Amino acid sequence: MSGYRINEPAVISEVIEGEAIILNFESGTYYSLNESARSIWEDLAAGVTTTSLVERLGSRYGPGVTPCAIDIRDFVAKLEREQLIVAAPERAAVEMPPSTPAEGDYESPQLEKFTDLQELLLLDPIHEMDEAGRPL
Repeated sequence: MSGYRINEPAVISEVIEGEAIILNFESGTYYSLNESARSIWEDLAAGVTTTSLVERLGSRYGPGVTPCAIDIRDFVAKLEREQLIVAAPERAAVEMPPSTPAEGDYESPQLEKFTDLQELLLLDPIHEMDEAGRPL
């Protein structure tokens, strides 16, 4: 499997008190991630390849927990369908420090989608950018 990158500048994200919030300025949609999804998102943003995600997530939740590779593959595909990430096969794999232990039990990665602010986000002129990614 290949690497991915965040679909910048159209997509931004922030982790606030352990919750990842993602904004897609092209669609006006925003998203929330559960803990395992946030871990995957952060790893993808850092350059971890999809083949390494299962191992990293497994080490995060400790011995005896084997995250489902199918769940992770489906989640990454969903991120790509929502245009939050784009394939970056030329991106070099990175060495990451060991994952920090998770606070809770493993749950399948979930992407919660919200469209209630679409009109407001699409009216915001920051989503209109020049070729260099600067707001017009």
